[in-house]
Amino acid sequence: MGNGAATHAAQATSRPTEQRNASPPQITDIEAYVADMENSTHFEDWLKRFEMSLLCAAPNIGDKEKTMVLATKLSTDAFAEFRKCCLPKDVTDYTYEESVTWLRLLFTKQRSVFADRHDCV
Repeated sequence: MGNGAATHAAQATSRPTEQRNASPPQITDIEAYVADMENSTHFEDWLKRFEMSLLCAAPNIGDKEKTMVLATKLSTDAFAEFRKCCLPKDVTDYTYEESVTWLRLLFTKQRSVFADRHDCV
């Protein structure tokens, strides 16, 4: 009887460690991000959907895991661009917010006020 209680206690204390070491959640309802430089809001729209899905799938996810999931949802080409801009560090060396900042710089088309006004004419 004592061994059963000890085994149960050991299993209970090991569960939080198992959860922290578990692989990041898979978000299947969000397609991989493919850069579209013609659409200036494409990345922001995709990022908003990604963040909502991640919040539903893993509301308590850690920052490093969040960055890893974000990186896995980039297309091969987008990931290669992201990886190049992170060098000499690895993509997981940056916080989630730093990673999003890099991705915005890479994939959000910067428009001038003149271009916006011209489109309105």
